[in-house]
Amino acid sequence: MERPIVSAQAKREYVEAIYQRYRRAKRAEKRQMLDEFCHVARYHRKSAIRLLTGPAPGAVRPPRRRDILYTAAAIEALRAIWEAAGYPWSLRLKALLPLWLPWARRRLHLRPAVERQVLAISPRQMDRRVGPAPPPASEAAVRPHQARHPAQAPLPPQDRPLGTHNPAGFADDRFTQRRGLFL
Repeated sequence: MERPIVSAQAKREYVEAIYQRYRRAKRAEKRQMLDEFCHVARYHRKSAIRLLTGPAPGAVRPPRRRDILYTAAAIEALRAIWEAAGYPWSLRLKALLPLWLPWARRRLHLRPAVERQVLAISPRQMDRRVGPAPPPASEAAVRPHQARHPAQAPLPPQDRPLGTHNPAGFADDRFTQRRGLFL
């Protein structure tokens, strides 16, 4: 018994023609239609059942919308911390967040829910949400609180020694000296 050769376009047209009939048919008729469809279109039986009982052929599924995980307040707080820390790269910013949160609580008046969101955001999401650091106009235009390199983010004000204004205390050196961690 030789099977007919059917093009992809012909299979689509055949599915469109048989789809509504198959959905209205009784069980015995469905079995016969399924046998014929499998023979002609060269589909496996289970694949044919999924095709004929699934969404209508050519129907476009609505796009999947994800829930908003981070509120605008959390993104703005993250952006403010990022700018105040001297635009560190996202992995460094994630490690610096616990150090900067006391400053953000006082300065930005963060609610606990917003604070939890800021702490929960991943470095990849930080890259997406906050965006690239603005390039300085020139080396002389870099303000004192801005780092000259992403790895040199200054410490938050509460961790600096009294009477100094961050004389070269970058997050790298101070963080590793005090806590013994390498970032």
